[in-house]
Amino acid sequence: MRETLLFIQLPQLDNDISEEHENHYLAAAYLEMALRLSPVGPTLTIHRAPASWDTLSDEEWLEQIEALHPHYVAATAYLWNIERTLALFHHLRRRLPRTRLLLGGPEIAFPHPFALRSRAADVLAAGEGECLLPEIIQALRSKRTVDAQAVAWRTSSGYWRGRRQIREWDLTRCAPLSSWSGFVPDVHGVASLETTRGCPLHCLYCRYHHLRRTINWLSPREIGRRLRALRKAGARHVRLIDPTFNVHPAFEAVLERFARENPANTMTFFAELRAERLMPSHADALARAGFAEIEAGVQSTDPAVLQAIGRPTDLTRLAKGIRLLTDRGIRVSLDLMLGLPFQTKESVLRDLEWALQFPSSHVRIQFLHTLLLPGTDLRRRACSWGIRADPLPPYGVRETPWIREESFRELETLLADHPRLETDVPTRRFVGRTIPDLFSSRRFFSADEDLPAEPPITESREAWIIKGSNLYTKRRRLAAFIRKAVERSPHTLWQFVLAPYAEEPLDLLDALIKSLRDLPLHLNDRYPAIRLRNRLVSRRLMVQLPGKSPFSPDWITEAEETLRQVFY
Repeated sequence: MRETLLFIQLPQLDNDISEEHENHYLAAAYLEMALRLSPVGPTLTIHRAPASWDTLSDEEWLEQIEALHPHYVAATAYLWNIERTLALFHHLRRRLPRTRLLLGGPEIAFPHPFALRSRAADVLAAGEGECLLPEIIQALRSKRTVDAQAVAWRTSSGYWRGRRQIREWDLTRCAPLSSWSGFVPDVHGVASLETTRGCPLHCLYCRYHHLRRTINWLSPREIGRRLRALRKAGARHVRLIDPTFNVHPAFEAVLERFARENPANTMTFFAELRAERLMPSHADALARAGFAEIEAGVQSTDPAVLQAIGRPTDLTRLAKGIRLLTDRGIRVSLDLMLGLPFQTKESVLRDLEWALQFPSSHVRIQFLHTLLLPGTDLRRRACSWGIRADPLPPYGVRETPWIREESFRELETLLADHPRLETDVPTRRFVGRTIPDLFSSRRFFSADEDLPAEPPITESREAWIIKGSNLYTKRRRLAAFIRKAVERSPHTLWQFVLAPYAEEPLDLLDALIKSLRDLPLHLNDRYPAIRLRNRLVSRRLMVQLPGKSPFSPDWITEAEETLRQVFY
């Protein structure tokens, strides 16, 4: 009998109301290819969660999976979905006790701060899964385990891991075709392409070099074949997922292939590379091929910091490389980090000053907070260095011996207000006749009647609009209603919209704000840029005014300011 395997990848949730949300199942595509090439492939019916599931609430995800009743569920975990995935697995274990739950992806490391303690998954796999997954399926069928350092097996007393080093996947074995859904563009024409697996750098904050010891390249000819397949499939924008694009030993020949397969410039490309290694001929070839944006990781301009994180950089050559790109009309995303070892407040400001030398028309500057990712050297050394970070994702650094928490807060305020820096777009309006950022999934309730005990929660982003009179007198009932909704679906992004018929005491807002503040923080509220400013972004309170508003301008202004001081 054929068994069913379902790949899932819970999406990253944000408040952007546009339709361009991405959740590419690239890892699942590689794993499916590896299964097809293995002896277990013909015995499996493989499904991938459809894009329509991405908008679902946790309960709806559970119902969809339960209806399929798969033998295996394999989930890809990132820092933005690991908590939600483990919660989903806990419920699946109760509802589908015979389904084997497999968890892998960039977030999984040994030790992990909570994934092993949760005991939600039957198998956890760290690193590349192409060589592991076929073995894991065979082992589960025969009721045995795989002896591998990268795999943890759930037992009655915890998890057991083996000792064997796994083989590294040969990138050339995977030959995606334009007809295979895992390697075709999404509905927006966006596709991903990997030309190199492995990285020559050993950055302290990254674990890539721990997961793979060697570097594997596709030949220029094979890269051209894959580009041709993507173009024929309708790709308009292709993102290179290589950690360092120009580490390829035949980089010039690779760029020639890009240009050859994009003769009419119907595709644009994005890649991350070491700008200090660029020559004028490289920049010419990148522009000719159709590269619209390049990401250049600078991290810091302080030599002591760069030495500590294992990323020495020639800043003169780096600046020259960035100008080679911008002179040819290629936009550069310039990444700097905040909270690195030996980095001071003064050195961060010097980093900003250095970055501002490049024109805003072609250089986008962004400061990224340092994260203590599981499995990294930085996380292992954090305690001895006196670096403190949040214990839960995204593991943002809170304080170091060189930058105290108050200085982090000052820096974040400065950077968030700087006109040249990229920041998340805040809510446009909290109070008004129309709310521009209102989610499309909306439910209406009347506070003048009995509020339902457990209204259905079907979407991952819900707007609940509560109408009524004398809402202030019902504030405790409203607070309980809001609190219960969040507790029932803690991973959902919420908008609670009050629609009063007349002016209410603004203490009403204070009471509901306190109710929201008392709840455990959502992942999105723990990102340092939000946490350091003590804002809430995942559960927001808004006020929708009636068409013929009896509300005074002063009331509207004060209500708007009250909410803007709390929510983002």
